[in-house]
Amino acid sequence: MRTSPTNPHSKTTAENSTPRTILIPMPAVAVVSAGAMGSAIAKRLVRAGCTVYTNLDGRSSSAHQRALDAGMINVPLETLLSKSNWILSIVPPGEAFAFAQKICKVLTVPNSSSAPNTPRAFVDCNAVNPETVKRIGGLFKETPMGFIDAGIVGTPPREGWDPTFYACSESGSEDVLEEFAALSQYGLKVSLLKGAGAGIGDASSLKLCESMMKKGSIGLFMTMMLTAHRSSPATADALMKELSISQPALMGRLIQTVPEGIPKAYRFVAEMEGLAEFVGGGEADVFKGFARVFERVAGSLEGDGADIETLRSGVEKALELQTTSK
Repeated sequence: MRTSPTNPHSKTTAENSTPRTILIPMPAVAVVSAGAMGSAIAKRLVRAGCTVYTNLDGRSSSAHQRALDAGMINVPLETLLSKSNWILSIVPPGEAFAFAQKICKVLTVPNSSSAPNTPRAFVDCNAVNPETVKRIGGLFKETPMGFIDAGIVGTPPREGWDPTFYACSESGSEDVLEEFAALSQYGLKVSLLKGAGAGIGDASSLKLCESMMKKGSIGLFMTMMLTAHRSSPATADALMKELSISQPALMGRLIQTVPEGIPKAYRFVAEMEGLAEFVGGGEADVFKGFARVFERVAGSLEGDGADIETLRSGVEKALELQTTSK
């Protein structure tokens, strides 16, 4: 069977663990679905020589095009299960549990679970709260397929950049974790969460804590811009001018992240609600508020577009001020 030479960048264990290198046969990987992250990861795997399957039932024409560009093969779920060694679930957070249920349903159909190529593990890579990922993992308890909790930290892969898959599983699943880490040979950057107390839910916790800063800041920017404009367009312009003077680095981040966040606002709603549940207590209200902001922006994108125009005009003003200050 074909194997890949050891990748010098494939150190996948924590610093206090002994590095272990496993060479695995060229895998077939299922990546569902073909969003910006999923398609970019699929493209990286395909370039390394892997076969990447997906299922695009109910997905948009844009998703079909991204899958085609990435070299993904669109197949029915039954075929995907029988041909794949790994299933990477990279779907909108609100769909994560339902997708896992769908996989389990197909897996438990008579003769399906006994297929010779039953996947090694279902890898949940979604930004869901730890309790949800534990529920997802519980679905696979009575199946022949393992389960891995993985949090993807970072933007989609591109030339010179790879996000990190932080991965963990339940006690006794060390072998399947090590095999997943070996996908580093095929372009994935995997870091295993090991040590005292490590288990399912920890990778999702890490991802959510990182999202508090990254996506929470986008929610804060959008709230600030929409509120200033509600006062008056002059207030919004003055705000950007003040940021250009007193907070130029912060304004630079606003310029970069607000346009990226607009088309993803619908996804961020469930992520913020998950963060609220994760944080708990009165502090959760911060993220519930951001969820409503993203819900408003997503609605504007599908509706009259007034809030979208406000945000884009604010970014254009910020860019203008950034350019003239140089």
